[in-house]
Amino acid sequence: MKNLLILFTLFLGLGTVKAQAKKAVAKPAVTKEQPTTYVEEKSSTQIKGPTKLETITYINNIVKNIKYYSEDNAPKINVTSSISRTYGGVILEGCNLVITSLWERKGTTKLGSSQSKGQEIVTIPIDKVERITQGMNFIKFSYYQGEDKIKIRSKVEEENYSKIDTFDEQFESDYTLIGSENQEVFNNLGKAFNHLRKLCGAPEPISFD
Repeated sequence: MKNLLILFTLFLGLGTVKAQAKKAVAKPAVTKEQPTTYVEEKSSTQIKGPTKLETITYINNIVKNIKYYSEDNAPKINVTSSISRTYGGVILEGCNLVITSLWERKGTTKLGSSQSKGQEIVTIPIDKVERITQGMNFIKFSYYQGEDKIKIRSKVEEENYSKIDTFDEQFESDYTLIGSENQEVFNNLGKAFNHLRKLCGAPEPISFD
């Protein structure tokens, strides 16, 4: 009788151990909805600094105040010419940078004078720009291996004081935003454009250094 009780007790003990083991195996299933390492790593590699909205707002506030004027004179042959440009501003559609401007050309020769006015709309896929260079009074956008990705839409609205509607569209591998402002303005603008370029995931310039 004692032997039967001992065997029965041992049997109950083994059953309890197996049940505890099953519970221990089942516990990890509860943690499946916890964040994975990939999500944590992704958030830690985000570009630091201003957001896209903050950056494009900053850029627009500068660009809409930029003006450009250039004049050429050749007194010996009695020829003068000038061009002026004012920028309407900059918007960001996805990662397409859209720059608008109004321009005016004037010229004088022995035969008389001429004048034309128009507008220009430039669309730059900022996520594909390889390099943005900044000079004393300009910002230049360049594409990898000279690919023509920049769309320039130009419209002549007035010529020799007559209303017309001549529209032209072309694609270029680079575009230069130019103004008459001081170098500090373009230094700040260049930094902002390069930050926006990184926010849009543009490729790094090729270098063998």
